[in-house]
Amino acid sequence: MERRSEDGSSSRIREEAKVTRDATSNPIEVVRYWTDVTERKRMEEALLRAERLAAVGQMATMVAHDFRNPLTSISGAAYYIRKKLGASTDKELTEMLEIIEKDVSYADRILSDLLEYSGEFEMELVEAHLRSIMEQALALVSIPSGTRARNLMNGQLKARLDTGKMKRVFLNLIENGVDVMPQGGELRIQGKESDGALQVVVSDTGAGMAEDAVKRIWTPFLTTKAKGVGLRLSISKRIMEAHKDYISYETEVGKGTAFAVTIPLQARNHDSSC
Repeated sequence: MERRSEDGSSSRIREEAKVTRDATSNPIEVVRYWTDVTERKRMEEALLRAERLAAVGQMATMVAHDFRNPLTSISGAAYYIRKKLGASTDKELTEMLEIIEKDVSYADRILSDLLEYSGEFEMELVEAHLRSIMEQALALVSIPSGTRARNLMNGQLKARLDTGKMKRVFLNLIENGVDVMPQGGELRIQGKESDGALQVVVSDTGAGMAEDAVKRIWTPFLTTKAKGVGLRLSISKRIMEAHKDYISYETEVGKGTAFAVTIPLQARNHDSSC
């Protein structure tokens, strides 16, 4: 059973009972006792997640190999047709080629997500400015005309991190914010140093998350969107954990959602490997 303490934390308790009987097997005493099995349950759940991740990794590797071959052929054929057309003004044919190229790129991105989520992270840590990484991520996203993206980050913020993987985190949060504002809105990016930590917040003015979505926010392969496999936030969380940093969120239905990436500087100063 689960027991919740006054501070809001919970623990897993196993309840057992021992019956003492007399010579004629009649019960004369029942002794009940409880054992805190929280840590054991956590270890069992962690092992189960690791086993599932290994299975996903094997599947992702096979899928990526089998699917990338035809994707490469499709992409090559589209390129050949485009070269043959030259300066053709056939608008409909040009649009069809653009759809093929766009969807091939999208399919390849899904395969990359599967491989990245299931694989082991090798960290290459360097001192870098967070605003620069954010600007690189923003440059990769096509911001719709009805959406305004405002990068208000302090340009002096810097930390020791894997720039490629942190750019992926920022890219995922930006794309997630844009996707939840199909009718347009504002994507605001802010960064500051406070209480011995750097914090970058990416907020949107979308619809916010309902309770059922909040409960499964970090769960892989679950998404409310028409496209995608639901790995952006899961990958972001794994990357932050690999950095020994944190990612959190605040959401309000009807007003939007804000994701915060927190990098404790004290841990960086005491652990040169992070």
